[in-house]
Amino acid sequence: MSLRVIKPGLFVFFIMLLFLQSVNLNGQSVQVGNGSYSTVLPSGAIGPSSSQGSPVVPKVSLSFNQPVQTNDWWSSLIFPFYGSQHSNTLYVLPLVVKAGADGLGMGYTKDPVFAAADYLYPYQQQLTVGVEGLNSSRTLVEGYGDWTVTASWNDGVRSMKTTIGHGLPYAFFTLAGGNAKVVCKETPVIWSNSNGVVGLTVAGRHYGIFGPSGSVWTGTTTLVSNLNGKDFLSVAILPDNTPATLEYYRKRAYAFVTGSTVSWTYDKQNAEVVTNFSYQSVLKDSAAGNLNGTLTALFRHQWINTNAPSLHILMSP
Repeated sequence: MSLRVIKPGLFVFFIMLLFLQSVNLNGQSVQVGNGSYSTVLPSGAIGPSSSQGSPVVPKVSLSFNQPVQTNDWWSSLIFPFYGSQHSNTLYVLPLVVKAGADGLGMGYTKDPVFAAADYLYPYQQQLTVGVEGLNSSRTLVEGYGDWTVTASWNDGVRSMKTTIGHGLPYAFFTLAGGNAKVVCKETPVIWSNSNGVVGLTVAGRHYGIFGPSGSVWTGTTTLVSNLNGKDFLSVAILPDNTPATLEYYRKRAYAFVTGSTVSWTYDKQNAEVVTNFSYQSVLKDSAAGNLNGTLTALFRHQWINTNAPSLHILMSP
């Protein structure tokens, strides 16, 4: 995946126009343009259920006010996955993550494993990001964009929210009730630690941890910070462990993504659909040099149809 600098008005690529036929639906029908949808289940149909056929309820926060998604890359976050109240492995790409009681596990899998006549990219956790003492019984969905999602944890004392999304090398965190904590799966090589920013390598994978300006991280395998009295940090997978790369990511690490939207226009003359992808972001730390623009990775079919400059390459499934 190629990383690109993304600002509002992202990038454009073309896709084939698909013509959809309308389908007659049972129950109450609501007309939308030339199509329609039903507000009730067809006779004999059942709603969301587990593999055993038991009804399941979406895991959403009290502030959640969007339609419930039932088939997305983060579906195991909003519905219990085989009884899990957190999530199954989420292939964010390039990151691979998994929610747990103590926070968000993060990994980066670049090499496939051949098993059962298939190439697999198993989850290989390198970090867990959370709050000291966090032990949440559930991970809930706070909200989502067109390709991003925000999850939340709350154990009654400590709480955390994180936003992740396809293409983002960053995970963005806000927290309350305790110090920020990053636990490494094995002893890391810490090759930079200054002014709230840590560069480290775990199991050959390079990460940047970006706390607020003036904050301090202490520890080795477990790093802890009070975030200089603030409530935010971000963590990113890095393509290498050079100071220049860490600084490049640092400048954009405080542009917290708050939404993602996709829109289309139809070029009838050329029979093309032009698709525009856009991020919305808020600059959390306005120290000199910080930019309110994020980085994103592109799939190959996107990369060959955009003129945005390539910066780094990250392998992913």
